[in-house]
Amino acid sequence: MNTIITEALPSQKHPQILYMFWDEDTLVNKQYMNDIKDICKNTCFDLIFFTARGKLDFYADRNRLLPAFNEVANYAHEHHVKVGLQLWRDFSKLTDDTAISLLVEQELELDINGHVDYIGVKKGDRNARCRKSSLFAAYILDKSAPGEYIPGSLEEITDHCKSFSNDANSVHVTIDLGPNYAKKTVYVLTSHMYQSPDLFTDYYENSFRDIIDYYSEVPFDGVGLDEFKSLNVMHCVEVFLQGAPFRQRIYGPGFAKHYEETYSQSLKECVFDMRWAPVGEPERRICAINRYFDVLKENVIKVENFVATEAKRRYGKNTFIGLHNTYHNKLSNDEIWHTGCMWWDLPREYGQTDEDICYPVRMGISCSHPQPIVYDMYYALTSPDRIYEKAIRDARYGVRVHYHAYHDTRPNRFDLQDSQALSNITKIERRIRMLNVLDLPRPQMDLLVVFGRPALTNWYPNTYLRNDFDINGGLFVMEKCDELWNAGVVCALVPSTKIDSGVLRIDNNGDINYNGHIFKQILFIGPEYSKKETLKFILDASKNHQVFIDGIVTRDFDGEDATERFQEISKNALVHDFDLKWLFDNGIKKNAINDGALLEDGTVIVSNLASALSETPTTFSITSNNYTFTGLYNGITALRCNSSGTIDKLACGGFHKIYRNGLPYIWADTPCDLIINGENITIISSDTENQIHFAL
Repeated sequence: MNTIITEALPSQKHPQILYMFWDEDTLVNKQYMNDIKDICKNTCFDLIFFTARGKLDFYADRNRLLPAFNEVANYAHEHHVKVGLQLWRDFSKLTDDTAISLLVEQELELDINGHVDYIGVKKGDRNARCRKSSLFAAYILDKSAPGEYIPGSLEEITDHCKSFSNDANSVHVTIDLGPNYAKKTVYVLTSHMYQSPDLFTDYYENSFRDIIDYYSEVPFDGVGLDEFKSLNVMHCVEVFLQGAPFRQRIYGPGFAKHYEETYSQSLKECVFDMRWAPVGEPERRICAINRYFDVLKENVIKVENFVATEAKRRYGKNTFIGLHNTYHNKLSNDEIWHTGCMWWDLPREYGQTDEDICYPVRMGISCSHPQPIVYDMYYALTSPDRIYEKAIRDARYGVRVHYHAYHDTRPNRFDLQDSQALSNITKIERRIRMLNVLDLPRPQMDLLVVFGRPALTNWYPNTYLRNDFDINGGLFVMEKCDELWNAGVVCALVPSTKIDSGVLRIDNNGDINYNGHIFKQILFIGPEYSKKETLKFILDASKNHQVFIDGIVTRDFDGEDATERFQEISKNALVHDFDLKWLFDNGIKKNAINDGALLEDGTVIVSNLASALSETPTTFSITSNNYTFTGLYNGITALRCNSSGTIDKLACGGFHKIYRNGLPYIWADTPCDLIINGENITIISSDTENQIHFAL
């Protein structure tokens, strides 16, 4: 075997990431140099992302920041630390042709003279500045029931309305149609344009290209967008407190153009059809809702793809593309309007999330990207204890913490400049770096959970499912995933769009293949309104694999009757409301490893926070290939042996002696951190004479 001894393990393949805040204080007396020296000297972090805070603006203050960034980057590189630039949104060059709007709807009744006055006021935004308000469209119809009208009665009357606006936030609409239209129903849409771009236009491409070009002389190793999203709509807490559900819809010139190119229908017509259907034609409304969200979901990804391509063009193909765009971390809240819940589709080498989003989401996002590591950005409030716990727990599943943040001086936030916190984090990350040497795969997962994206975004005609953000509040996808994970089921969650795009498929071997990862079972939550490709996949998968279905299908994505297709699926698939006991009775397996996980290649990882921080050993017992290995460790141990009982993968913090089936197997002269990777042994020890011994 090849053996090396080192006092400290150098940076490995997967970066260890820290967020560094820059504000006006950072520039005073070149404080940024003190900060980067502290990070390089006292931590394990080898990729530092810069982000602006306070009044500092990476756009407006670019002339002052350029030399500072250069100085920090050059120093960091001398110490084998990489740096990345996080880009914020910039609205300074916005025009009406590139701005986004919210459409506010109102149902009115004309008086006996066919007259009505209405003031449409902006709503649904989260304190966004309104550029202007105007009449978008008005329709007259014979209403037969909520959301239904008598065929032949619909007439657009926008050109017959008068409107004016005295301020940016509202528009006054007057309708005078005469007594022949007395008591008729009028549906009015007002448009409220905001100081926020329509992501389907080229506004952000121009904006981000400009700033990347400007900073291109700085040797950045990474570029990222953090929580990049569309217009800030109402926060879920605001909706709850105000008791006013979000019922507005996003509209913009680029969005309208892209929608029409996709479906050969105007977005204006779609917006109307989302609310009204002719009597006896519910499929028209079903199809409109499905199509609207199907196109809207692409807006954030369009810009993310551009930034990734542009960053690699400027800084090289190995540029690290970060960060996450999980925002409020739920599928059923305002997130759908902000990011489209397209977390699985970011152009990244590494999956990225934040704030301890549920593990099945992280596992699904990990499987969606090339690298087996997924980063979860996390910050602490008054104490860093939860960060420590999270880092150790996450490491079992190939998840790493993107630490948030150094120089975080905001109220009620913990600043990672704290020396004790950095010391503790370094103890943990020193062990995690050992795992990076082994370049371990993802956890072993037999179950893939798929949620129907159309079912998530469409509640019609079941009004009781309509939630505060105008989507289906009855699927409880992430809650069900949490139940599975907490019950010991290591699984991954992905959307049904992955079937439609061909990423999730039945491969030539007949296996359920998601992006190269093989699963034995599928749980499909919410199949209603699935696309035809999705229904065919479910049918094909159910013929040779266990497919569990939570929900039914009555109509497909286009609103067409799909009951016969679902009956065919039901012949093989197990259809049942979500129930853990029922799932376990029918073959879904639990993770049997306490405080650890089994990986795809047979490696077992266990971890323990108390031993990592105190550096006092605790016991482990790992069974691999029918051999049981026991010993003491600090923080983290990963172990795999081959069929003859020889360890071929090991990362053991605080290693001293390991027993195999109760007999001494391997030991060190003095305690150390030990890595075995095939024929290579790395001893991390201050004792340069330390040796490893194997039993004969």
